[in-house]
Amino acid sequence: MNDVIKWGIVLIAVFLLVLLRKRRTKRFDPSGKTRVFAILRKFNQEKYMVLHYVYLPYVDMDGRTIDIDDIVVSVYGIFVIGVQNLKGCLIGTIEEEWWMQHVGNRAYQVPSPVLKNDIRVEAMQDFLTDEHFPKMPIYSIVAFPDETDLKVESGNAAITRYAELRDTIQNCYTKELIHPTAVKKIAKTIEECTRLYATAAMGHMLDAMENDAHERSQIQKGICPKCGRPLVIRHGKFIDYYSCSGYPECNFTVDMKAVKKDD
Repeated sequence: MNDVIKWGIVLIAVFLLVLLRKRRTKRFDPSGKTRVFAILRKFNQEKYMVLHYVYLPYVDMDGRTIDIDDIVVSVYGIFVIGVQNLKGCLIGTIEEEWWMQHVGNRAYQVPSPVLKNDIRVEAMQDFLTDEHFPKMPIYSIVAFPDETDLKVESGNAAITRYAELRDTIQNCYTKELIHPTAVKKIAKTIEECTRLYATAAMGHMLDAMENDAHERSQIQKGICPKCGRPLVIRHGKFIDYYSCSGYPECNFTVDMKAVKKDD
């Protein structure tokens, strides 16, 4: 595929993905993320820069990319905000990996939102250090729905409700620690990282689609997409399938019904 056409498709796909996501969250937002973003956007933009849906080039213990709901970069520090939708009554401490959530007469164990956000804070610190912004003042804030009954000890993390989020940041952090010029550079660096992640993700998706199309085309021609040898039909106990004639050196197989379904 021509590179110009390929990257054109990537940019269009990214635009449509963002547009679809915004429309979907606007119609139905059980997570509260749209509301929190609307609250944060009311900040004075000269001193606070709000970033939404941030991705960092690191993975957590489960191998998933580090994503952050909202980040506020300001002269007073960098606020890594985790948006929660846990309701009912929450009971827990900073040392506990699991909290108790009581909803009506039922009780559930839930992972500590504070510890989860600590991972994001550490990733942000590593990222900024790698980008030559070491030792930045970074604060963890976890926001919950207004009706949540919070009976938790948070340690150094700030725990608040959606409606109180902006006041928490403005009233608890009043000492200017970052130069305004650095604020803009940091925000731009984080935005660029997220943009590159989105572009790379769409590029990988297109490559996977091209590889799948090539594989289907080879199979339909009776050619093994793995090594190029002819395919042969084999009859299993439950299904008929194509197998590479080069077995056991090449162990490629595919269900015949799945191939016909794709056709």
